[in-house]
Amino acid sequence: MVCIEQTTKNIIIQININYKHFEEDYEVFLGELDTDDLRKEANIPETDHLKKNGTFKRGIYYLHNNNLQYTRIKIQKLQWTTIIDGEEEKIYLSVFPSFVIKYNKVSADAIEYISNTCRKGEDIFTVINDPKCVLSSEDLLHKACQKVNEACIQRNYASILNTKYTEVYEVPISFPELIDKTSDYRYAANLELYKTGKIFTGEIAKHGVLAVLNSIFKFLR
Repeated sequence: MVCIEQTTKNIIIQININYKHFEEDYEVFLGELDTDDLRKEANIPETDHLKKNGTFKRGIYYLHNNNLQYTRIKIQKLQWTTIIDGEEEKIYLSVFPSFVIKYNKVSADAIEYISNTCRKGEDIFTVINDPKCVLSSEDLLHKACQKVNEACIQRNYASILNTKYTEVYEVPISFPELIDKTSDYRYAANLELYKTGKIFTGEIAKHGVLAVLNSIFKFLR
């Protein structure tokens, strides 16, 4: 099932990617994008015109079998023509898969793995491998994880999820030792959000909690 959410200029689609065949899977995803489905999911009226409007490329770092990989992927653009206050207006949208955080060069799944395994004082390359020497240092990966970590702190994502969960089930999400254990990790706020999100999303997030939450919170958008 496709879960889609529209921001001012972006559409975020929840998809599952087999990282063993990343580029092939991604091309299939891109080829299957249907404007009728996008119109329905983004709540665009039938009277409005929607068409594909080319693509742009961006780089993405991801993990496969714990090995760092890099590739360039295409982001689909759309042109939506509507009438606002009696005048025609064109709105330009970009379709992002949920494992891509718009202003971040590292996949949500890679950030999730690093945040769940890298402890304070550890270099990121102690928990992942870079056999192809994709990067000369951990700096880019650290900045990517830290961006999300800071957003988690500033915007209280874990608390928001817990509140939503409590409203539905009338009991808060609780894990003994959460504070003690997460504080040992380098990106503690990411780990706390992951643990909270894993319970909140249940089976939906079996292929990546942060990717699912990206479609909910639109990290850093």
